[in-house]
Amino acid sequence: MMLYGFTNVPVEWELRAGKAHADISVTVEVDAIVQGPDGRVWTVPAFWAGDDRFRVRFAGPAPGHYTLRSVCSAADDSGLHGRQTEAEIVPYIGTSPLYQHGRLCVTQNGRTFEHADGTPFLWLADTWWMGLTTRLDWPHGFRHLATDRARKGFNTIQIVAGPLPDFDATIATWDRQQANEAGWPWTERAGRDTAAPPTPQDFHRLNPAFYDLADLRVACLVEMGLMPCIVGMWGYYFHFIGLANAKRHWRNLVARYGAYPVTWC
Repeated sequence: MMLYGFTNVPVEWELRAGKAHADISVTVEVDAIVQGPDGRVWTVPAFWAGDDRFRVRFAGPAPGHYTLRSVCSAADDSGLHGRQTEAEIVPYIGTSPLYQHGRLCVTQNGRTFEHADGTPFLWLADTWWMGLTTRLDWPHGFRHLATDRARKGFNTIQIVAGPLPDFDATIATWDRQQANEAGWPWTERAGRDTAAPPTPQDFHRLNPAFYDLADLRVACLVEMGLMPCIVGMWGYYFHFIGLANAKRHWRNLVARYGAYPVTWC
């Protein structure tokens, strides 16, 4: 299967497991080795997309022909390991300045930002900590606010993509206000002791459906020229979610959004 896309805009490649795995979202990791037209090589993590599926997102920074090859921690799974595809990337022709000028970098003097093509970038941000939840309804409320902020000259939206601030982590990790239409970023273990603080075992697994809806919002911001500054989760949850889950959480975010012109907090 050939992928087709534009410079700086993510293309997506889906892989399906060729065999059954016990708790595939935890026990299996997939990467893609991508080689560009100039010989440059990237290792891109894939995210678990639910059921037996993984997806890779990659944005070519220059026009040309790219090759992608999958590498899976379960090397005996022919559906996930050793698969290959190609991507043909042409110049971007849309109106988003984030796709036109490329991702951000720090200037040589270390004091300002610029895009990959040298265009200056002045960070002017608005904070929507709960913008990926139903506190800001999709699509109407979200698009209305994004349109307003773009019109007023903002170019960055600071937004949380995991457990949120202003909630007591011991009792409110699964408060309804932390969810979107598909539930919470992490599903809650059935039968957990709700009278006790959560433990890493209570964070059952990542919820791909939550992030599928977050994807729509992130893509909307980028199309409008509003760079998402993604906060992974509020720090005090780390004491409850644990190191292994925190690593899975961040890997999922980087795999989903690393191909977009975003920044990380």
